Amino acid sequence: MLAEERRRKLLNLTAERGRARIADLAGTFGVSEMTIHRDVLLLESQGFVRRMHGGVAHVGVEETPYRERIVQQHAQKQAIARAAARLIQPGWTIYLSPGTTTTEIARVLPKTDLTVVTNSLPIAQELMTTTDLEIVLTGGHIRRHAEAMVGEAAEASISKMFINLAFVGATGLDIEAGLSVYSESEVRVLLHVLRASRKTVIVADSSKWGEVMGPSVVPLANVHALISDPQLPLEAIRYLEQNDVTVILAGHADA
Repeated sequence: MLAEERRRKLLNLTAERGRARIADLAGTFGVSEMTIHRDVLLLESQGFVRRMHGGVAHVGVEETPYRERIVQQHAQKQAIARAAARLIQPGWTIYLSPGTTTTEIARVLPKTDLTVVTNSLPIAQELMTTTDLEIVLTGGHIRRHAEAMVGEAAEASISKMFINLAFVGATGLDIEAGLSVYSESEVRVLLHVLRASRKTVIVADSSKWGEVMGPSVVPLANVHALISDPQLPLEAIRYLEQNDVTVILAGHADA
């Protein structure tokens, strides 16, 4: 296992459990305690975890409710949405993850000849009232902050589908931690989405780069494309292109 993958999994474990013992982590990953200590020192320097006596604790992330995030980076999200819509072919089945950028995509979709799978209540409501599209809303229970359906029912319904193109929002994008979202329940749903989808596109404005805001879903190299804005750092573009991830930068004038 590469060091980058090990650190990503270490972050996931600490996010899920809250804290973990160094000895247990060494056993889980089949490496020495010294190696885990080095991983923890690096992750602590980046603000992801906190060292404890004989262990490590996850640094909690305060979640901003969906309704408060709608107005943040709004122009960038609209430009990203227009660029995303241009990737879609008639007759496709697409997935829109919960989030404010994906909600903007819903607002610029064609009005017919698509099937949209989502676990987002606001997106389903938006499409139901403004389009004649086929809408598939997963089952599950509601995460109120995200206004999204999660849980075993959501995972099971997505696992039976074929999705041409999945658009996935992010709370953070980082070279070490990959794509992160607010909760483990969202991670589990997205892992089923990635398996069900032919292609996955992250849609996230440049403010998300270098952030780890919750548990990790996958390394960035595991997706096909990122649509962001022109302020995306050059280091991000280089890293993604080196890993065969297409980068699309959507300016405000891209109508």
